[in-house]
Amino acid sequence: MKCEEIRKKIIQFVDGDLTETEYQNIQKHLEQCNICRRDLVSIREIMDSARGIQIPQYDEAFWKARYDKIFEKATKRQHRLVFLRRLRMGFSFFMVLFILLVSSTYFHKNRQVNLINTTEIVYVPDEVLSEKPLLFSMDEMKNIIDILGPEDRMLIFAEYLH
Repeated sequence: MKCEEIRKKIIQFVDGDLTETEYQNIQKHLEQCNICRRDLVSIREIMDSARGIQIPQYDEAFWKARYDKIFEKATKRQHRLVFLRRLRMGFSFFMVLFILLVSSTYFHKNRQVNLINTTEIVYVPDEVLSEKPLLFSMDEMKNIIDILGPEDRMLIFAEYLH
């Protein structure tokens, strides 16, 4: 057997988990190879010292307290993550609304207003140009004009000024 094969099976050799023929082959190799024999001694020392370690025995109250602490930390972490996700979503929603508000304000202020040219008015009835008193007072007329769009306002002003 080669040293590589021995290194792969050396722990099984120490534990006694090999067949009799494999055990015999490794034993013959160890008699001839000082390096593998040194590795075997090191592994046996490590395993013996590991077997000598006393694992403390804890009662159920100890494990319950540990479980409760771990569960509490996990719950706090989960709540923090949920809060951060909600905060991010809220901030994103607010930013979308803010961008929509700013863009609508910008476009509303900067929209192009098409004013009517007075040259487009071809026919003006004689009643408008006459000296007859107006049907409405100036205050009522102003209230009506405020309701109308810019094109209608210009039309009314143009007719009034004639």
